[in-house]
Amino acid sequence: MHNPGTDRLDDTPPPSHIEHLRTDWPLLALHGLLVAMAAYFAPGAARGGDWAIFAALCLLGSWAVLWLSVYATITARRSSTIRMEKKALRAIQDGTELPEAVVARHEKLMAKDRRRDIRIARRRQYWGHLFRRRRA
Repeated sequence: MHNPGTDRLDDTPPPSHIEHLRTDWPLLALHGLLVAMAAYFAPGAARGGDWAIFAALCLLGSWAVLWLSVYATITARRSSTIRMEKKALRAIQDGTELPEAVVARHEKLMAKDRRRDIRIARRRQYWGHLFRRRRA
């Protein structure tokens, strides 16, 4: 997005839910279509013959599309984090102040990481007795 009256692009990243939908929506729709096609071919596949090949290809394709969807989401999040880190490094090298959007997103990510770590620690504390090694 371009700010009128300036020569630089807007530093505000898109909200994460929009970024998530932008990467996932078409791939998940394709996944659903392939699963529906596999279900359509299933009665013919039960009788054997070429329909079994079509059903298997559709299921294999739907699995591949779902994997691609997850990979695309991870890549999009990672690249937005890398962009944010580059902006921060550039601001530190120039001795300028960081844009508010970058600081806010960083704080949001740190809070998210803290919550994840707390959740993992709580889970380990609750279920840890099942995974502890016994001394011989």
